[in-house]
Amino acid sequence: MSNSNLLIGDPKHIQYMLKSLKMFGTTNDFLILEKNQHQFQRLINNDTANVCFFNSFSDPSVLRFIDKKNYDYIFVLIIGLKIPQAIINKASLGAFNIHPSLLPDFAGPCPWFWVIKNNVTMSGLTMHVLTEEFDAGDIVAQVKFPLHELETAGTYQEKCKYYLPQLMDKAYENLSHSHYINKKQDRRHYQKKPSDKDCLINWASSAKDVDALVRACNPWFACKAVINSIPCELLEVTITNRKASIPGEIKIINGQLLVSCLDFFVSINIIFKNLEGFFSGKNFVNYKNINES
Repeated sequence: MSNSNLLIGDPKHIQYMLKSLKMFGTTNDFLILEKNQHQFQRLINNDTANVCFFNSFSDPSVLRFIDKKNYDYIFVLIIGLKIPQAIINKASLGAFNIHPSLLPDFAGPCPWFWVIKNNVTMSGLTMHVLTEEFDAGDIVAQVKFPLHELETAGTYQEKCKYYLPQLMDKAYENLSHSHYINKKQDRRHYQKKPSDKDCLINWASSAKDVDALVRACNPWFACKAVINSIPCELLEVTITNRKASIPGEIKIINGQLLVSCLDFFVSINIIFKNLEGFFSGKNFVNYKNINES
């Protein structure tokens, strides 16, 4: 008899996971957030008989959908909601979450932000036993991949999709031999969703850290900064070879806006001013009549 699976999460990633899911079973049901309904139908299936679209796990539709069903496996990925124990209990052979970092490091809802912000050069995907506590279950399998020096949170998330089949293959092998039983998370490092303060540039930081924060915020968070007493958001910077002066000090060279960090100046490439739009650093200097500080 063919095994059955319940898949919960983001359709973009589920689409890639399905490529290696046949070893776990060929019958799949789906729990998909209502906001992702059109995406699911476009990427995976127009037939919605085996899918429940929902806004929260307290929706009566979810309970009706799974009420008389039992699954061999449950897989969760990229949803950001705590899975109720009543759903976890529906899996007879195992319920698992796929997390986009190398646990136990960077557990929590926004690993892409924290990994990039902390200048990590190697990350990956982790499959772990699903528990009611976020990202805390025993590790089943992991795959590693390098991060580019220009990686953004957005490119990191996209990169995860392509490593999903490799992770599923490895997980199947490990589960078949119970390799994961003793891989407990003894030093779990949980990171909350970044606050506005986490996304605020401190010019007394190193240029490398400033650049990392800008990329960590791209594209989902506003990387806020104050330049010449003007509050704005930065979308792209480049680290220069010019040695730093006073953190926050401004230099304008060939019309290009440079700001001093702790060690080097950074060039402001793309900047956003709320209600006024997007500017290149050069155009921002000209439009705002910014002078060197």
